[in-house]
Amino acid sequence: MKTVDAMRMMIALGLLIVSVAAVGQQTPAPPQSQSILIEGATAHLGTGDVIESCAIGLKDGRIDYVGRSFQVNKDEYDVVIDGRGQHVYPGFIVLNTTLG
Repeated sequence: MKTVDAMRMMIALGLLIVSVAAVGQQTPAPPQSQSILIEGATAHLGTGDVIESCAIGLKDGRIDYVGRSFQVNKDEYDVVIDGRGQHVYPGFIVLNTTLG
């Protein structure tokens, strides 16, 4: 009888752990409603290149532009963010990193 009770307890505990993990998932972000331009930041690209005074444009949830700030048309973007003094890594999605 004790073995059956222990087995039931283990199954109940396992179901509890699985249900908590399922409920704890992150909710996806809503779709991007405004286009965003980050300008003046230092961009570190995946090729190893570094662009000082860079502009990074975001439209429809995607990176639209990466280049020099003076070459982009700011009127194409709804929100302009001053990124001076900041470092940006466009396109990098590394969860466990020490890049910054």
